Amino acid sequence: MARPFATWRRVLLAAYILIGFVACKSKGPQGTRQVQEALESVGKEVGLVFPDGSRLVGVHRERGADDLIAVKVEMPAAAWPSFVATTPIDPTLFRRGERGLLGPDDGFWDPHASKNLLTAETPLPHARVLNLGYDDSRGNVISVYIVNHGT
Repeated sequence: MARPFATWRRVLLAAYILIGFVACKSKGPQGTRQVQEALESVGKEVGLVFPDGSRLVGVHRERGADDLIAVKVEMPAAAWPSFVATTPIDPTLFRRGERGLLGPDDGFWDPHASKNLLTAETPLPHARVLNLGYDDSRGNVISVYIVNHGT
């Protein structure tokens, strides 16, 4: 015959497992949708549309006279050519190195740690500038660094 304490432990363990399963199951699609909405929202702020399979790594904003938004996104390497074709940057403008376009590393923002960083910039309407850098050294994933700022 089972001891009462052991029975209660089994009941509590089963309850925790059930609660965990229900909580994870309910957050799955909703969490994915929220991440996708965040990526789309940030894309609108910087004037870009990110391809399917992209992942938002981080966002940094600075307010002021020359406001700035810096976004790091990872995307499938196969999506890079079509993505860059939709940006206002001519792909022939990309040059090796950071060239002062992306600023210092800080937390998720790590362009200086990139092994094969290429950068370019272009003026935008309303006295804004788009700086874009990418690192394709990881093979199947491209790290993309985007800075959209006022002038």
